[in-house]
Formats: sequence, structure tokens, C-alpha cells
Amino acid sequence: MKLFSKFKLQGGRAGRILVHDQSRDGYLEWEMLARDLDMEIFGNACSWERPTLQAMSKEDVLRLAEELADEMKIRLEVTFSGESAAVFPKAWQAEHDRQFYESLGPESSTDLCKHPECQFGRISHSGLCRQHHFESINGRRYPVQ
Repeated sequence: MKLFSKFKLQGGRAGRILVHDQSRDGYLEWEMLARDLDMEIFGNACSWERPTLQAMSKEDVLRLAEELADEMKIRLEVTFSGESAAVFPKAWQAEHDRQFYESLGPESSTDLCKHPECQFGRISHSGLCRQHHFESINGRRYPVQ
């Protein structure tokens, strides 16, 4: 059993990750992957056991997966009701975001972004500026310095 601050990993290629989160104890069901990501967490099989037995919410599973990815320095896939989401350590995600943002290329000095009230130029192969194109692909804003 591998021990991390709030997580205890049980199993070899699959098993449970025991979780102690403030006043609650529970578990995440997991399996190692042979694909690009290191581990899959099955959100529908994750539960809180104490203080009462109940299924974990999608928000709890995703929050715990983000903490686990940072702590173990691994890339996770979380599946929940047929949907999946990739979860990466924050340092990896920041570098990946920077590389993607920079790959979008320069903004036009003559053609404006089609996003309402945006005054930045659009990038080639898109009607949006870099920030709005990043947001449309990733569902969140790029943290511009």
C-alpha cells in the first residue's frame, strides 16, 4: 500500500484509493491504463463511507482527482456516467497550456476577433483571438501574464 498525505493506494494494477478528506472517509475506484494516461478513476464507483455511506458527487471526484494528480505526479482519466475528463498535475497543465497558446500564432492587426466586444485581432485559421480560441477549445480562460 502506497501512502500519500490524504490518499492510500491499494492494489497492483487496479484497486481502491482510500481517501481521508477533512471529516469524511471514502474511496476512489481505479485501474492502470496502457494508453497515454496513467490511471483511470471510475467516478460512479466512488463513495464516501464515513460519516455516512453515500456516492461521491462528480465535483468531489474531480477535485480529489486533481489533488491526486498533483501529489502523485500522474495523468488521470476520470469517467463518470459515460463522460470522461483528463486530469493532469498543475505544473504539467500550465506548460501544456503555454505551448498550445503559443502555437496559435500571432493575432491579425487588421481583422478583429468575432467574440462580442473583443478588440484583439483574430488568429489565422480561426475567427477568434488567441484568448477566445483557447477558451473555446479548453472551456476555460488562459491565464495571461
